[in-house]
Amino acid sequence: MRSLKNISFIYPYLGAFIFLFLVVTLFQSFFDPLNVFYEIKFLSQPYDLRGYAKAGIYFATYMSCLAAIFIMVIIESNRLWRLFIAAVVVFYSFDIFIQLLSSPRGFTKFEYQLAMVQLHNYGNMIVFIFAIAKAIAISIAIGFVLSRVRNFIPKRLPIRWSLVFPLSMIFVFTSSTSVFSIKSGAFPAPIKVPAIISNYHLTHKEFPPRVLDENVKVEKPSSVKNIIWIVDESITGSFLSINGYKKDTTPDIGKYISKGTISNYGVVNSIGNCSSRSNLFLRVGVNPATIKDFKKDISTLPTIFHYAKKAGYKTYLYDAVVSHGVVQHRMTTDDMQYVDEYVTLDKRPLPHERDGVVLSMIESALKNDDSEKNFIVFNKWGAHWPYLLAYPKDKTIYTPISETTHDAMNLANREKTINTYLNILNYTVNEFLLSFMGKVDLSETITFYTSDHGQSIIHKGINRTHCSNQNAPKIQANVPLLVINSKAREKFPVDNKKIYSQHQMFPTTLSLMGFSEKVLSKYGRTLYEGKKPDEKRWFYWSMAGDKKLFTNEENIAQ
Repeated sequence: MRSLKNISFIYPYLGAFIFLFLVVTLFQSFFDPLNVFYEIKFLSQPYDLRGYAKAGIYFATYMSCLAAIFIMVIIESNRLWRLFIAAVVVFYSFDIFIQLLSSPRGFTKFEYQLAMVQLHNYGNMIVFIFAIAKAIAISIAIGFVLSRVRNFIPKRLPIRWSLVFPLSMIFVFTSSTSVFSIKSGAFPAPIKVPAIISNYHLTHKEFPPRVLDENVKVEKPSSVKNIIWIVDESITGSFLSINGYKKDTTPDIGKYISKGTISNYGVVNSIGNCSSRSNLFLRVGVNPATIKDFKKDISTLPTIFHYAKKAGYKTYLYDAVVSHGVVQHRMTTDDMQYVDEYVTLDKRPLPHERDGVVLSMIESALKNDDSEKNFIVFNKWGAHWPYLLAYPKDKTIYTPISETTHDAMNLANREKTINTYLNILNYTVNEFLLSFMGKVDLSETITFYTSDHGQSIIHKGINRTHCSNQNAPKIQANVPLLVINSKAREKFPVDNKKIYSQHQMFPTTLSLMGFSEKVLSKYGRTLYEGKKPDEKRWFYWSMAGDKKLFTNEENIAQ
């Protein structure tokens, strides 16, 4: 009993901290109070100890934020306290306002970047006056609650304890930039808002906006209602049975190819061997015909979204990999102004569920307005590493499979790793496309399906599956290319005497949108034309564009 009396002084602090935890967690995501726990669940998926480590880092950083807020609440300096509570009201106003605009993650780097780009249009904020007033009122209420907590604590902390606040900001910045899947938007507003603003202004680089020449016009209105790009993740074309692989990884897709609903261009070279490069190059139509000054071109060429908007399409970008408030693949905020709907997911769907969730969203979007023409780019989760999380275990067909992630790239486990990968392909290519074709009107929709790059699974002793900068195995640029439509065989005939390349998606899409031959010629040949077999396949491996990773010749890629 005496020991209990000796520690009884901590009870008010403990009670206040628990109460603060509940308040901060509630307003972390106003419409989704369990958001923090979903983050922990997502990060701690038990593929090996790394998942628990990620979850531990996030939880420790989150608790450091709570500790910093609590310390500032009970700091002895009244001046510092007043400054802190004023900042809390301002930061929560930003965060809750964005949440009220249907962005449950609240204030993120993307939202702040967008605000900086649109700063000159501040007058338009009058439209949101009621949401702004509501956010400020809620934030003032939070400040009042924190004041009551402060009055509840009998003893204050010395001012030196306030150093924990900037330290917590540093923890947020470090964990969100160093650990994949941990994002700064997943932390309490009083810490994340100043951390994000500081990070933005310390690291931001100005890029000139991409501009589509105003003289570029649509030659004839497009008759294609929906055009969709599905850019999968880490799908190796030669591992699909539709392209001759020995195990039947794509049994249903093969049937649709036979019926003529899918045109299969076979195994083509990807435009890059790393996700961010491939997606950027695809998006701006980089190809031999466009290249003059590579560095300048990849920074200034208009995106496919610029053209889609010019052709009267409503534009969508769905990304199953990133979380709310994040833009990847070198998209700039200026680029995003040509995207009408940008859709990402929170951390509730597990990796193997994310593509299916997005597919349902696409189905709904296409049914919402029958008069709308839609252009959609969907970046899938696909076979994203770690393999063990990319498909549900009850879908296992090929055995034995990997048990853990950390030893998957050992030569001794190559068979297990490949079997695991084949199970992913059956699930994320065969089953996904089967589901996709059941949810989309194929007569009104033309869909291009490809992948950002292939995978070299312990290929010739190289453990790196992609993004190799030297001596890259050719298989890293080995991807599928399909076109899906009710009359695919008729509209997109495949000439086996020709070769095709992923970068031909861009000019082919422009053709479907109704642009003239003069515009198309800037981007090289379309899929209708193909390429001669003696023409080199190529892609750039460096952002400087100073080397070609491989050609058709037997060279360093072998």
